[in-house]
Amino acid sequence: MMTAENATIVWETRSVNGRNLDLRFHSTIAIDTIEYELKKKASEFFSRGNINCSLNVSFAAGNSHPKINREYLDWVLKLSDELEQTYGIQKPTIDGLLNMKGILEYGTPENETVENEDLRRAIVGGFEKALNELKFAREKEGGNLQKILSGQIDNIEKLVNEARNDPARTQEAIKDRLKELVDCLLGAGDKFDSQRLEMEAVLLATKVDIQEELDRLDGHVEAARYLLGLNEPVGRRLDFLAQEFNREANTLCSKAHTASLSTIGLSLKAVIDQLREQIQNVE
Repeated sequence: MMTAENATIVWETRSVNGRNLDLRFHSTIAIDTIEYELKKKASEFFSRGNINCSLNVSFAAGNSHPKINREYLDWVLKLSDELEQTYGIQKPTIDGLLNMKGILEYGTPENETVENEDLRRAIVGGFEKALNELKFAREKEGGNLQKILSGQIDNIEKLVNEARNDPARTQEAIKDRLKELVDCLLGAGDKFDSQRLEMEAVLLATKVDIQEELDRLDGHVEAARYLLGLNEPVGRRLDFLAQEFNREANTLCSKAHTASLSTIGLSLKAVIDQLREQIQNVE
């Protein structure tokens, strides 16, 4: 809360996650002429988030006197004279006149608009203070969020290691699968189709080979930990990295040729989805 002459200024700011910086203003007085200045000030504090900013400006009693619309009053008095002379209708009393809609105007005095320099400075200063408080709250929340993200990165690394050490990737498992394939082809008919065997063997080897995906996932884990350790806005870079995580997880799932690898791939995708959701809250 801040004060300026006869005004009390109260700002309230609330922030939710968002890809870009989006500010919405609600005010009890017109602030159109300084809205650009306020948005520029906000961009010095934040680069992402949907921020609702509510401004309440109240003025001390007795400083907002109503004004008489003299042009309208003169017209009413002239009309009352004509009605009295023509129809004998009694003229309105002073109380009746003041109670008529339009006689009294409750306009906004000059010192109650942002054109008043003292009020403008107080509003901008109050907004900066509110932004500081919001930033502190978001930094506190960010500390808790960092722990959550680090835990999710750890889970991803654990699942990647499980996929790397899955028994289905051993040479023995691959040989057994090839033997099953040969037996199947031999049982299909009297004539052995060597070309078919070669094609199936290449296909199997391709599906089994997920080393590139695992290596890239390892690199993404390392990059994510590096970004989480930086003392600067990293939300957009983490968002891009989460997309790369998801791309490799999809490829791993498509190559999975056993139930165990499929289960690992699906678990990996679930953790990455949680990671992407939390990253939207990162500055």
